[in-house]
Amino acid sequence: MFSPTHTRRTLADALEIGPDDTVIDVGCGSGVLELVAARLGAKKVYGCDRSQPAVDAARRNAERLGLSDICEFRAGNLLEPVRDVRATVLIGDVSGIPDELAAA
Repeated sequence: MFSPTHTRRTLADALEIGPDDTVIDVGCGSGVLELVAARLGAKKVYGCDRSQPAVDAARRNAERLGLSDICEFRAGNLLEPVRDVRATVLIGDVSGIPDELAAA
C-alpha cells in the first residue's frame, strides 16, 4: 500500500460526482478516491482491492472521517467483489507506482 500519488491527486481533482452517483474504484488502496467521492456528495461509494490490509486501512479511514455509511470496501480481484453493484462512475487507477519510484 502506497501513499497517494500524483496520479491519484490528479484524478481526485478531476472527479465530477453528483448526489445520485454510485461510485466504484478498482484498486482502491487506502480509499483516497472513495473518500473524495463521498465528500463530493456521492450516494454510495465502493472500493475494491486485492489486498486485505488495504481494504482494512480504507475502512479505518472512512470511519475516522465519518463516511462509513457512504463508503464500503471489499477485498478481491478487479471487479469481482462488486459484481452485484450497478455504478454510474467507475474509477480505475491501478498504476500503483509511488511518485518516488516513477521519478527514478
